[in-house]
Amino acid sequence: MNRQYTTDISEKARFEDFEVDLRTAEVRRNGHKIKLQEKPFQILCLLLERAGDTVTREELKQRLWPMDSLISFEDSLNTNLNRVRQGRSAGHAGKIHG
Repeated sequence: MNRQYTTDISEKARFEDFEVDLRTAEVRRNGHKIKLQEKPFQILCLLLERAGDTVTREELKQRLWPMDSLISFEDSLNTNLNRVRQGRSAGHAGKIHG
């Protein structure tokens, strides 16, 4: 499936039936607000920034997790990727693989 992304990283990004307002940290699907916590929103923004490219777990770790973090990166990443996925319907194309 050919996915189309429209991004103006300074303001809003659109993909499929989602709109992400990068200034207000809001995600909407068909005009309805979807609640995302800070870290899942940061993950989504990085994925949008690199739309169409592979983003590795190591890159996510380097860009979004502090070096001195006491939490398990793997567990935290898996939890936060699941939170991003929850904002999408199970039957929707364009799945996020972790």
